[in-house]
Amino acid sequence: MQFEAHQELKRSIMLDVMSQSRITEEALLEHIINEYLVDSKRIDHEDVSIGKFEQIIDRSLCKMNGYMFNTTKERLQIFLIDQHSFENDEINTVSKSEDYASLLKMSTNFIKKVFLRHFFNGDNPLIESVSNELTKSFITNMGIADYVRDIDTVEVFLITLDLTVRKDAQGRVNLREDMTISPPDPIKFQINLADEKIQKSIQIKYSLVDLNFLYRIHTSINGREPIKIELADNEAIDFIEVANETDFKSYLTALPGSFLLKIYSDYSSRLLERNIRAFLDFKNAKDNVNSGMKKTIIDEPHKFVAFNNGLTITCNKVEIKEIEGKPKIVGFDDFQIVNGGQTTASIYFTAMQKHDVSKIKVMAKINMIESHNKEFDDFVADISNYSNAQNKVNKVDLRSNEPVLQKIKMLSNTISTPTGQKWFYEKSRGELGAVKRKNNWTPSQLNTNYPKSRRFQNTELAKYHASWGKIPFKIKKGGESVFVDFIDSVKNIGAEGINRVFYENLISRVILFRDLEKLHGSGKSAIGQLRAAVIPYSISVIYNYASNLSDREQEYTMDFELIWKEGHISSNMEQIFSKLMKSMYDWIDKYKTSTDISENTKKEELWNKIAHSEEVKKFIKENNSLLDKIIVADHSKDKQTFDFSKIEENLPFHIKGFSYYKNLKQQFFKDLSYEEKDRLDKILGSYIINLDTLSQLIQGFRLDKNIKSTIDSKKSKSAKEKILKHEIEKKTTMTLPERHLVFLEELENKVRAIDPERLNLVDEKTAEINEFRKVLQEVEEAYYGNDFSKLISKAAILSQQSGTGVKYQIEYLSCLREFNIIPNMVDLYQLLVIYRKS
Repeated sequence: MQFEAHQELKRSIMLDVMSQSRITEEALLEHIINEYLVDSKRIDHEDVSIGKFEQIIDRSLCKMNGYMFNTTKERLQIFLIDQHSFENDEINTVSKSEDYASLLKMSTNFIKKVFLRHFFNGDNPLIESVSNELTKSFITNMGIADYVRDIDTVEVFLITLDLTVRKDAQGRVNLREDMTISPPDPIKFQINLADEKIQKSIQIKYSLVDLNFLYRIHTSINGREPIKIELADNEAIDFIEVANETDFKSYLTALPGSFLLKIYSDYSSRLLERNIRAFLDFKNAKDNVNSGMKKTIIDEPHKFVAFNNGLTITCNKVEIKEIEGKPKIVGFDDFQIVNGGQTTASIYFTAMQKHDVSKIKVMAKINMIESHNKEFDDFVADISNYSNAQNKVNKVDLRSNEPVLQKIKMLSNTISTPTGQKWFYEKSRGELGAVKRKNNWTPSQLNTNYPKSRRFQNTELAKYHASWGKIPFKIKKGGESVFVDFIDSVKNIGAEGINRVFYENLISRVILFRDLEKLHGSGKSAIGQLRAAVIPYSISVIYNYASNLSDREQEYTMDFELIWKEGHISSNMEQIFSKLMKSMYDWIDKYKTSTDISENTKKEELWNKIAHSEEVKKFIKENNSLLDKIIVADHSKDKQTFDFSKIEENLPFHIKGFSYYKNLKQQFFKDLSYEEKDRLDKILGSYIINLDTLSQLIQGFRLDKNIKSTIDSKKSKSAKEKILKHEIEKKTTMTLPERHLVFLEELENKVRAIDPERLNLVDEKTAEINEFRKVLQEVEEAYYGNDFSKLISKAAILSQQSGTGVKYQIEYLSCLREFNIIPNMVDLYQLLVIYRKS
């Protein structure tokens, strides 16, 4: 069937939306923004104000489903949902741009009426008929000169689940990826400031988010849509080639200010999507243009090229064309500014203040990297980090924090909830699709195994983790900035601190936030229209209460352990948060400092007023007994955990064992380099232990056979703990460093590519590895659950058959459990073998 993959995606999107609520325009908008537009960097953040307006005004149909401003506030983004495109899950095709243009015209009509103040005309103004408070606030604010002054572009997103196609003369239908919809003329009007009158001319841009676009993002490696820039011959750029290597080329050029003005006008902060830190700095550019750069642009534009450090640009293709006998650049594919965001933004905002930027030049180094794989992203990240090294702002190399995110990923793979379910952490875009393809699941099967309610991505991870804290105004902002804050907060913990306790607490925060979203409701059944602010504000009120109870001796927290065990918030939590969220609307309304309530809730000032208000103090006092039922002493720091994920990571290599890798070396002796053979020998000598060796370790266990009596003879608990810890230190760990794991995997891939037939050992151990993984999960759940005694009992039966070695091992493990001391890797491997045999 033609377009089967696209139809499957449409059905998957509809299933995802329906798994959270019934499918409505509001629910679909929220899903597309969170899952596609934020990831593809078409918008800066997920904080959309959802407020549907649909009405005939002066015989013109006007419609809007939501709106937001980009981070630097010069671009207003309007969202329009094509309601007919999701009436069923079959594919609808559109081949004429006029069909989309007629829909987009509804939003254009609406925004014109707003800017031209039609909602306030006459004795019975239309504004009184607007029921949605966010929409009413938006219309009102667009009549305030200070709000409108900075806006120069309105970008209208048409979101449709229809497929855009092209029909040829023979009636054949093919996908069409180049559909363009001509925008209307700019909206012109006058605004009156205190000291001047300004003539505004606001450009309208149309952005089509159709099923084609959603499929491209869904199947792309990194979820982003590349920026393609084309130049006319009279705009072509002179250049000098300074490097021509096998994997990259570098060019030097001087870019005209008019070029940078145009590309920022077209693409805004998307130009910086590969450099999150630069993106965050970009926000401050509007405030900084009154400094040196602006002065140079205005007074000495010819000196700008000398004073400025210039730009560093990456792309994966440079289009070069000979013009008048000289090669010039006429286009770029996947254009990104990885250093120079402040410069670009300052040029743009200076131009918006009616200053000429056409006379300035900016030096630029253009690095063209032709690859499209992970090495491409790594190379770009390195260029970004090195080129930004001179900046005062400390740059975060997200790859250096990869161990932290990878650890969370490993924990999500290995830890099941008390109800036997797993959560799916999509650390990189495309991972969920890969799992779906690997298991050959249909969309409904995917939703059965990993429903939307048990999935989360990076920006969600950061938001949920930070929600239990005192920065609800930042949670409201959302976007990449919260993710960077999360990375900064956990990098001090390190990968070792990302353990089971951390993971259970994280998932409990996810459950808390999402359950509150359900409790709050959306659309007509909602408590109000500020859900994205009211929920984090309410959580932070409870966080402050718990923090105020804490002292040096004892910290207090939400009963996250209960949430983890039950898989949902308790009835007491529902009761307190239901009251709190309703009250929060009154408090926000009382302490707001702007008519734009949605934007105001992003301000720390508003949060501080509410947090220290008499109303909050009164609420806490009146609900003290209920609060005491949901706030508990925090013992998470006292809990010792063992990293079972390390065992799973190492399992394939230990189960394959010494003989497997020795055989591999012998069979491919001539194909391996001296360095590879030497490194393999060192790993085999130091780390690899097969199961036979493990069994021997158990049978002839090297622990003092009088350990039990020695422990029993000690009266103090600390003395007993000291003995046990000493025994742990005596043992050697069996954990392979990550570099060795990567080396062994790469070695197998290398020899498999050389001769797959000769390496007939590779898959022999797969079934045994999978069996051990299942056993490992049982052991982990038993170890942390209430079934540890059952586990020991099973092993005790084995001890009667296998001799005293196992008996002493069981006694030893029992002692560890009694004193809450976490065994090392050898102990856990032995426990694994015992359990499997039992």
